[in-house]
Amino acid sequence: MNRSQTLCVMLGMAGLLAAPARAATHAWKGYISDSHCNAAGAKPGHVACARACVRKGYAPVFVADGSHAVLAIANPRRVLPDLGWHVWISGTVNAATHTLRVQRIRRLP
Repeated sequence: MNRSQTLCVMLGMAGLLAAPARAATHAWKGYISDSHCNAAGAKPGHVACARACVRKGYAPVFVADGSHAVLAIANPRRVLPDLGWHVWISGTVNAATHTLRVQRIRRLP
């Protein structure tokens, strides 16, 4: 996926959640990676690397399946047990900061 397609997906995700009164909760599938590896870490076998990068100070990020859109995690402690794993995640996106506030997370096989 090229850069303009990724941007369109990101804007679409943000646009869906940019309601002025209350942000709606949405769900996605993807990987919990780290801000050093980003989308390159969205693959099986990245658990040890993601944990090491977060220990070095890199922030956890969510990488959506398909689009490989990368979103920072607003509440990173919530995803620490799932670093490097393929997950189903629900939450809200802050369009202004491009961050995902995780409400629920579940590991996928």
